[in-house]
Amino acid sequence: MIEMTTLKDAERVVRVVMVVILLTAGTSKFFSHGGFFDYYSRLFQGDLRIHLPPILVDSYLRVTPFVEVGLACALLSNRHKVPAVYGWFVFMLSLLVGHYILQEWSSVNELLDYFFSRATLPYVAKPSILVAPRCCLMNSCVGCRNCEHRAPGFWPRSGCLKRVEKALPIV
Repeated sequence: MIEMTTLKDAERVVRVVMVVILLTAGTSKFFSHGGFFDYYSRLFQGDLRIHLPPILVDSYLRVTPFVEVGLACALLSNRHKVPAVYGWFVFMLSLLVGHYILQEWSSVNELLDYFFSRATLPYVAKPSILVAPRCCLMNSCVGCRNCEHRAPGFWPRSGCLKRVEKALPIV
């Protein structure tokens, strides 16, 4: 079983990488002097199989840098990290759909890898999970130091649950 501190360190590293990527992308769009908006606005009005209304595309393009910087700031906060990770997934999914509409298949494939490489982050970002001591999972609870109960026979579902790092997680 992987140590909890190792998982937390890995989660912090992934969050820092996500923050750097989002801040770089957001600030570059702010300082492009409208180049980002003009470029993608023209692309979405080209000869495509799927046509979106220009107002929808334009509003999305104008909001994108604010979303990127906002998600980066939220990812810096421990208090908002789980909603920010889910927000990041929604944002990446919207980028994936945009590249699909633009028929940029190589970008879609690259985003899929990027998207699924972070798929486990919400599970790592959650606080400790409820676990049952090994003896309880084997139906031989004898009131060991991991249990809150001092009588044998308690199953995990009947209250023999405790936040223990070195025990087996309940699946």
